[in-house]
Amino acid sequence: MASKDLTKPFTGLWRARAYVAIAALLWIVFTLMPKPFSHVVVDRQWWHTLIDDGIGSIDKFAYLVFLAGIIYAVVSDILDYMWNNNISSQMSEGFDRAAAALQRGVQDVANGISLLSLDSVKSWIVYGKNDSVTVRSVAEVALFTTYGDHHRKGESIIDYMMEDVLDKFGVKAGVMWENLTSQVTIRSSNVDGHFQWEEEREYTIVCDTGEANVPVKIEVSFQIRPDTVQSALDNMEYWVKYDSELIVDFRSWWNTNKTPLQSGLLDINADGVRILYDGSCVKLEIGLDRHVKQKRTLVTIFERSYISTDDRCYSLAIRHPTRNLRLGLTLELPDWIARAPVTSADLYESGRRAVRIEQNYQQKCSANVVGWNLPGIAAVVEWLPKGGS
Repeated sequence: MASKDLTKPFTGLWRARAYVAIAALLWIVFTLMPKPFSHVVVDRQWWHTLIDDGIGSIDKFAYLVFLAGIIYAVVSDILDYMWNNNISSQMSEGFDRAAAALQRGVQDVANGISLLSLDSVKSWIVYGKNDSVTVRSVAEVALFTTYGDHHRKGESIIDYMMEDVLDKFGVKAGVMWENLTSQVTIRSSNVDGHFQWEEEREYTIVCDTGEANVPVKIEVSFQIRPDTVQSALDNMEYWVKYDSELIVDFRSWWNTNKTPLQSGLLDINADGVRILYDGSCVKLEIGLDRHVKQKRTLVTIFERSYISTDDRCYSLAIRHPTRNLRLGLTLELPDWIARAPVTSADLYESGRRAVRIEQNYQQKCSANVVGWNLPGIAAVVEWLPKGGS
């Protein structure tokens, strides 16, 4: 501490070294330089006196500059002392307090956000004045955050589920199916090279708004020879009921609209029903507009037609997301066996929602899917002759 006190004056003078150097230079000039016009007495001009007086006053400028250096050294020392011992600490303390306050503010905001409960978020979504687009964007962000940003690249499974399933079927006015059952029976027939095909299908149309347009779109096809097609169509049955109301009755329609083959071909289109025959395959198309005015409508479909003995499988396709599905196959053919069905839900159902496959004996099998099935091919069942393929 003593060493610092001893060197402090010299430190101050060092800070004022420029002043000291200028003062010394002025003193040297004053000492060595005489007054240039001191010898002029006769014809002395005013500027002679001005220059001589100016040079004679250089010592006073030297003293003044030196004094300014001393004052600068003293003042700088005082300011340095005040900064190091008072102002600096106060400013540092002030900045520290400001930083601490800012940190506490940020922490309070973070704590406030973290205290937002799940119920608060739910209330904001349910009771807030938010349009569907805003709420959907929240759901989309939540899904991307939960399952990973890799879903943001191109068309992901999240995009598919939201755009092609939820936006189409999941809205309040959307239409879905429930408790679909398809029971197929295959037996011998009097048409050479064909079995008789019989299917009883039933499902419930579910519309939460209680009113919706539900078009009837059905396609049925089977192979048959030209010499037996007329008889096959005469014996064919296909009808659709919405609850107890008969919507389509192919046999009645056929009795009204049937015509003989023209050059071995057939194409009849009337009242939303069309039947075509191209020389090898019969195709039945049904396209009707239907408006339901209740939340649940039971649909019943019955088909009795023909299937080639060369066919080996049946694919059950659905147009709407369907909750609960059952496909059953019975072969009234002693020399044929049924294979266990395959369902698409095998890929995404598990646990209590697992697919249940049953095969009590060789001519009978079924698949029961508890839970949801996405639109598309829901199940496939195969059959084959014993000892054959």
